[in-house]
Amino acid sequence: MISFPDQSHLNCVRDALWSRSTGGASLMVGAGFSRNADKSRQDVPDIPIWDDLANSMHGALYPSENESVISHKPPGWSQSESVLRLAQEFEVAFGEQKLFELIKRQIRDDDFIPGDFHTRLLRLPWQDIFTTNWDTLLERTRSSVVQRAYGLVRTMGQIPLYSRPRIIKLHGCLSQHSRLIFTEEDYRTYQLRYSPFVNTVQQAMMETVFCLIGFSGDDPNFLHWSGWVRDNMGESAPRIYLAGWLNLSTHKRRMLEARNVTPIDLSCHPQASEWPDALRHKYSTDWLLTSLELGRPYDISDWPVISKKPEKNPQKHLEPVQRLSSTIPLSESTSEQDLEKQTNDTDSVKRIIKIWSHNRKLYPGWLVIPFSRVHQLSSNTEEWQSKIVASLPDLEAVDKLTAIAELVWRKSTLLEPLHTDIVDPIEKILNSIDCSKETIEGSSVSTVNWPEIRITWVMMAMSLLRNARHEINRSLFDEWLRKLSGFKTDYPEVNHMLQHEMSL
Repeated sequence: MISFPDQSHLNCVRDALWSRSTGGASLMVGAGFSRNADKSRQDVPDIPIWDDLANSMHGALYPSENESVISHKPPGWSQSESVLRLAQEFEVAFGEQKLFELIKRQIRDDDFIPGDFHTRLLRLPWQDIFTTNWDTLLERTRSSVVQRAYGLVRTMGQIPLYSRPRIIKLHGCLSQHSRLIFTEEDYRTYQLRYSPFVNTVQQAMMETVFCLIGFSGDDPNFLHWSGWVRDNMGESAPRIYLAGWLNLSTHKRRMLEARNVTPIDLSCHPQASEWPDALRHKYSTDWLLTSLELGRPYDISDWPVISKKPEKNPQKHLEPVQRLSSTIPLSESTSEQDLEKQTNDTDSVKRIIKIWSHNRKLYPGWLVIPFSRVHQLSSNTEEWQSKIVASLPDLEAVDKLTAIAELVWRKSTLLEPLHTDIVDPIEKILNSIDCSKETIEGSSVSTVNWPEIRITWVMMAMSLLRNARHEINRSLFDEWLRKLSGFKTDYPEVNHMLQHEMSL
């Protein structure tokens, strides 16, 4: 399969996003992502970009000039600096209220509806979502996402009111008549005037993997925040990820990397040249979301349930999309595994024992199995108990030990006592195996894994010791206590378990 050059960087974000053992991942959403919204009517113009806002302000400030904003910018200034200076001039000329009205008129927030990408984005388990956008698309998406309960932080005073996950509006919001961060002065004084927001972002950058989406390499918001990280965190600044259709030259990429920004540039996607110009940003976002969604590992707390939700198959134009390979439980359903119904079918028994062994190794380690898992485990165990016992005479000695051990583990996990039809076969199997001499039924055997057999033998003997205590059979209890005493030096935990059983 042809690979995507920045796949390893995307994997860093993906793995942190779904990790239970690390800090997780946080996201900052820029204006480019808002263009994934749906329009309420056909005649609604697209959400404006920086150039559109700049041209609108330029036209109001200099109505008699025909020159473009590009030609009007001061010599040596970037386009982003020119936009911020225009916003500053506009506010000085017409006032803060007029600037707010211009932004609201241009953004037309009420004419847009959160799209499918917004829903998919919020369904991912981000620790926090920061946004520099003024529109309300992200907060309006919350009602359609039942998997995650995002708190909404619009003002600095609301920061302590909500725990993660949160949607944090860093630059103001059109739904409130609050200050919108837009002018040159706003950006210059932001760190001082909005220090609680700055500190919150800093904390997220230090504690989580931090990713930006919806930004371009020359976006004023991106330049502001990435520059602040370098200025304030120095050599301790964590690496942040900038994802999307960036179309970076070699020199721009190296410049970003020197600033501790790792690009995930979808213009380098193997099929990027085939994507229509009008759809390349959409396809890039779709690829990013799909890759993150397919990175979800199996939730071990669902054991032994297998997710019924089918894996989403990405569209062909998005391939290659890397799937996460994770070990999941195998289905124990008789119908799904096409297992035979006969009670003496040893092949079917061997197959189910392999499945049970695989699933046992994935057991989450619950001291007591949750009630919601008891029925499924119990019904499948009961279905196979008599078949396993009936097939034991046809199995080799090691296979007998393995089969009965898997059955006993399930009975013990379910806190169920051993029935007589299980106890007798266990005694016969254990008596036929001499772990000290490494013999089976009196014959020396060197082709088996004796350390593993020894551990299994001890666990089975321990189950008989426990069963003898349940039955108040002191002589049988003492007999198995004597047989197990020889394993104390090999396995310290055996001595602990023996002391526990004697105390009980």
